[in-house]
Amino acid sequence: MSEEKKLNGTVIVTYRCNARCSMCNRYKAPSKPEEEISIETIKKLPKMYFTNITGGEPFIRTDLKDIVRELYKKSDRIVISTNGFFTDRIVDLCKEFPQIGIRISIEGLEQTNNEIRGLQNGYQRGYGTLKKLREMGMKDVGFGMTVQDKNAPDLVPLYKISNMSEAKKYAIDIKESSKAILNAVDSLSDKYADSSDSFQKKVAESSNEDAVGVRYVGDGSENKGADGFDIEVRQLAAPQVNTGSYLDSKALSFIPGSYSFDINTNASSYEFQFGVSTGETNSEVQDKLKRLINASGLGIEADIVHDDSGKAALQLTSMQTGLSETEDSLFSVAPSANAESISMMKQLGIDKVSSPAHNSDFSLNGTAHSSLSNTFTINNTFELTLKKPTTDTGAAAIGFKANSDAVADNVQTLVDAYNKMIDVADDYSVNDSADATRLLRDISSITKGSQSKLSYIGLMTDDDGKLTIDRDILAGALSPDRADDTFNTLTALKDAIGDKAKSVTVNPMNYVQKVVVAYKNPGHNFNTPYISSIYSGMMLDSYA
Repeated sequence: MSEEKKLNGTVIVTYRCNARCSMCNRYKAPSKPEEEISIETIKKLPKMYFTNITGGEPFIRTDLKDIVRELYKKSDRIVISTNGFFTDRIVDLCKEFPQIGIRISIEGLEQTNNEIRGLQNGYQRGYGTLKKLREMGMKDVGFGMTVQDKNAPDLVPLYKISNMSEAKKYAIDIKESSKAILNAVDSLSDKYADSSDSFQKKVAESSNEDAVGVRYVGDGSENKGADGFDIEVRQLAAPQVNTGSYLDSKALSFIPGSYSFDINTNASSYEFQFGVSTGETNSEVQDKLKRLINASGLGIEADIVHDDSGKAALQLTSMQTGLSETEDSLFSVAPSANAESISMMKQLGIDKVSSPAHNSDFSLNGTAHSSLSNTFTINNTFELTLKKPTTDTGAAAIGFKANSDAVADNVQTLVDAYNKMIDVADDYSVNDSADATRLLRDISSITKGSQSKLSYIGLMTDDDGKLTIDRDILAGALSPDRADDTFNTLTALKDAIGDKAKSVTVNPMNYVQKVVVAYKNPGHNFNTPYISSIYSGMMLDSYA
């Protein structure tokens, strides 16, 4: 009798997703719930020795427990791939299925991950879920990463480094502070300027920062004599707000039972299902819905607001502002077709728009303009942030700072990043080990060999090597007869700090008194163990 054959299977349960990953455009064409694989179809699947449940984001499916329950009838092992955002749902499923595998997508450290996945607080939610599962004693837990140029430098700190949380935090702090230095150095690298001229990168300023903030985002290709402009702000861009009915918080307005409603945005649609138990007050129901909506990642923030009498209403606010010509609204709320849900929506009232979204309204040198957002770019040179109307103060003048002020601001950017690295090293140097103190020595030594040159141009060093700027001395050092020497000194400092940050970024573990556990590619002997491996990050025994 021949042995029964089993398959290695992947079940895509949805194409809906709350993330906006740069390496995946699946979210642009989400599936409709009725188009997704059904329990009846899953019952027809063949036997499998391994099944990966994926999407989209699988935990958007409210019936995922039922899917897992059915798949375990025909699969020896199940692993779910998720972004980890829906912590409560994941924990709840794992309580019923402690043998299941969970792989949480973490695409780098906090800033990198959130940029790649386009999900606000995505790193914190994913990491928090991972930590909670480990605390529960889940054994088949890990994270996965799609390695690309943007996140490859983050592979090292995401490896398991030790069981000591202090050492882990220190390694990540080193990594992040060195990246901040490299960002500062990069911001001073103007491709249209000579290396000695990089500190003269333009700095934008606004005559009324309270009303209009400004940041220079040009690349140095603008005409040197380019003029600024005046801006008058008549109206800020605003989000859509739906304010529900004000209800007596202690009253019992909702009949016990099951309810559902949809929130539809231009990017996705999400069905919310919830139950009302006997004795649940209006306040408890509103708070429940607030938590459900905020956990969905739809780009809508739910809150509870009160009127003068103390009654409370559920309020929904879009995180986006403005409306394009093709949009009537940023989101809509509609109950399911059954009579109970329709009655529930009448009581809640969150389907009614109380304040529609609208665009910003402003003038540039007297010419009227509008924008979907309060932050936008003018001529690829100025990034403006509108903060309030200028009706009472008059137009704000946008232009460039004087050369000496611009240089001082640019130097300050580098100094702040450098001093942050000193702080990180100093915080950990209380440990008397050689590894703990070496970073402080290495970083502070950058300035100690050139203190006289630095002080001559207004950069003072303390005993730890931290820097301060005397702007008056620096302004004097920028006089025509001294400017060349000043910029040569600044450039040498920038290069030295940047070179050290590069070496630290490659492997911050050089400065941590803990062993890195590396999962090398089998059968290969690489100079570094941290190059791409299918095993990277997938074998955690502690990530707390």
